[in-house]
Amino acid sequence: MKIQKFIKGNSLFPRLEVEKEVEELNELFSEKEDEVVEETIEHKENITIEHKENITIDELDKVELRVGKVLSCEKTSKSR
Repeated sequence: MKIQKFIKGNSLFPRLEVEKEVEELNELFSEKEDEVVEETIEHKENITIEHKENITIDELDKVELRVGKVLSCEKTSKSR
């Protein structure tokens, strides 16, 4: 029986230093976090939720669900 030698290559998925990664992510998102919180608070004040009645399984069976894929998108002049 012939013995083969293997050479260890580079790791495809190297180990992450979790604390370092979390710190970098926090730095990236900390600037936008304040803006998002302020916008969320403004939007929550204007939202009213209407609760609908539950439907039966027979009514759910009548629903036709479709799936689509977004091929492209553009920013319009009146969008936020």
